[in-house]
Amino acid sequence: DTSIKSSHMLIEWETNALCQTSHLTENKCYLVLYDYAYFVPYLYDFTPLIKAKGAYVITQNGDSTRYALNLCQEIVPDSGGVSLSGCEGSVLCRLSDTGNEQLITTGGTQGMQSLGGVISIQYSSTPADQSKCNGNAILSIFFHCPYEFDISPGPRLVVRDSTCYFHVDWYTEHACAQRYSKNEGCVIEGTSNNPFKFDLTPLGVNYTTITDGEDTYEIQICSDTGVKCGGRNAQVCLKNANNVWSLGSDKGEMYYADGELTLTYLHGDICSSGYPITSTFRFVCSQDSSSVPSMRAEEYCSYFFEWSTPLACVSSSTQVGTCQNITYGQSRYDLSYLKRGEESNWVAGIGAYLTTGTTSRFLLNLCGTLNSGGSDQSSAPQECVGYGVCEITDTGSVYGIGKFKNVFARAGNVLVVEYTDGVCPTDGSKEGRVNLVIICKIGVTDSSPIYVGLLEECLYEFQWEHTAACPTANHVTYGENCEVRDPATLYTYSLLSLSGAVYSIVSDSYEYQLSICSALGDSVGEGCATAGGCQTKDTSHSLGAPNSTLSFANGSLQLGYEGGDACSGGVKRRTLISFACDLATTGIREVEDPEVSHCSYFFIFYTSRACPFEYLFVDCSYTDSGHTFDLSPLIRPFDNWNGTVTSGTSSAISSAKFYLNVCRPVNNVPGCHPLSSACMDIQVGSVTKSASIGKAKTGLKALAGNVHNGLRIVYTEDEPLELDGVCNGTNPQTGITFLCPQTSQTKRLDYPRF
Repeated sequence: DTSIKSSHMLIEWETNALCQTSHLTENKCYLVLYDYAYFVPYLYDFTPLIKAKGAYVITQNGDSTRYALNLCQEIVPDSGGVSLSGCEGSVLCRLSDTGNEQLITTGGTQGMQSLGGVISIQYSSTPADQSKCNGNAILSIFFHCPYEFDISPGPRLVVRDSTCYFHVDWYTEHACAQRYSKNEGCVIEGTSNNPFKFDLTPLGVNYTTITDGEDTYEIQICSDTGVKCGGRNAQVCLKNANNVWSLGSDKGEMYYADGELTLTYLHGDICSSGYPITSTFRFVCSQDSSSVPSMRAEEYCSYFFEWSTPLACVSSSTQVGTCQNITYGQSRYDLSYLKRGEESNWVAGIGAYLTTGTTSRFLLNLCGTLNSGGSDQSSAPQECVGYGVCEITDTGSVYGIGKFKNVFARAGNVLVVEYTDGVCPTDGSKEGRVNLVIICKIGVTDSSPIYVGLLEECLYEFQWEHTAACPTANHVTYGENCEVRDPATLYTYSLLSLSGAVYSIVSDSYEYQLSICSALGDSVGEGCATAGGCQTKDTSHSLGAPNSTLSFANGSLQLGYEGGDACSGGVKRRTLISFACDLATTGIREVEDPEVSHCSYFFIFYTSRACPFEYLFVDCSYTDSGHTFDLSPLIRPFDNWNGTVTSGTSSAISSAKFYLNVCRPVNNVPGCHPLSSACMDIQVGSVTKSASIGKAKTGLKALAGNVHNGLRIVYTEDEPLELDGVCNGTNPQTGITFLCPQTSQTKRLDYPRF
């Protein structure tokens, strides 16, 4: 506080321990971690995620059951939205038309903690049906920075074990090292990695009055003077028949995190508790410029308002919310992974059945705006920036024919993406509109949108056959031999490369060893050699027999071990391993200790082998002058293209065998990185060595700038290759050239020639 002399410090501590009235059950919702190398403290504050009223509604992939969740405070029912009656006093509640059921209460928690660099909070409480659990019911919430996973913010239920154990991954910018943007006043801007800009100063031009019962709120935010409030200026003033209160003044503090924009005014009048009143405005994107704020809640002299305004709308290409939670009956869809990032866009093919030809080129992006700045044909010209679909004619004219608006399900296997507010090339006075119809096609993951024509003047239609429009399966799929296939995409998840190794993690109480789909072997503690998992402290205990049957339910990949050593009450220990996508590391980073889980052990294993297909593929089509070349039939879903070169690539190498796939990684090549699309085994004397020689990062390019010369794709590795002089320590690259036979006499090759 600048009013205090430099030799003093004023610390204001807000706590419900001083509240004179009864208060809700709450938990500490922040954690301070230290960088001991520089002795710098980092505050991770999750209190903005607390719902003062209402709750987060979540489901588990593959299940239609809904749950209400809150963080660090018990659920308080709101008058609107989902009915939360009966959920009071809990942080997790099962929602049902026949009556809601409390699952986890707020009392049993040790607060925020960090394990292996992951911040988490755990709740435990007596389950409603004690016969189903070996002790307390558990809720574990793990917080992740969304930038590390390329995923939109929000909580996701990834593991549910009957009514006994619930695991939630919560992706939020509040878990990032630089977790949110903050600024004084009414203007806030992001960074080059997270571009956005909000300017709320136009809201300060007008004086706003709203009434709530006997109370009148006079509001003039983003104004230097504000309103007159009992002899002083304030940005928010409360008046009734008895008194006048300032609810906040000065410049205000503006925050933007997890897609939510808020403005808080401090330094209001002193409340009955002896502390200043504060006001917080939450801004919601709306095209209605005439709306006024509404009073939402008041908690311990903190007032909460909500304001819908176009000034809260993000105009960047990061809008993915409406593309992630599309529902039709009990089915759910997620199109967000079809959104193109960085400098590329989808290039639409031209339908062969068009009655009139077109020489225009069409660029599209889903869930946001087109990307520009690149050098290839998929990058949008500047005239298209801000639009979701762009037409480029053969004469060079450019039209932004639609902006991304919404996605809805027309039927169980047809999705429609709407674009509106575009420019109509034939009549500038009319609105350009686009319908992109995505049709379910099981197993098709490498297709592109196709332009099919004009439905009417200024209304364009595109069609796209893709597995993303297929409804999620509401059942669990099982696979043997440490592999399981996604029934929608036909993509096979294989964990075979993880088998045979021992993975360890140390918790506060125990050390654990795990093997994937196999026994641990003799390298672990006595009594665990034939087990799939082992708990070690003074003695060793088997956590269950090894098992190679994987289960899959729309993105959730799991492996279970049963029949371990007996623990309290004679119950056999058991293990559930959930696999999470991580492109960079492999291993266990999260574990639940048995004193809480009561003989059921839950591990989160991070690996690139658990990444869904959209992380691994590049576009396998190329469009030029209205013609589309689709090479996806060359993709090998289960095996690889291969060939042998006996002459070798150096004097020390007698032969080399190559493994290739097109536009996606190779399948199960020992010694090859799971994300590599090209690998080789080389024979050096009597020894065979393996190496990864390229990952698919970019799509097809025209050879020498002309598609008539052929198409080419180049795979590049991230690290130098040190292998008996091969590549001389440089990053290896693998190029594949695709050629069209020029005459009927040209020899055709149905396999690659090395």
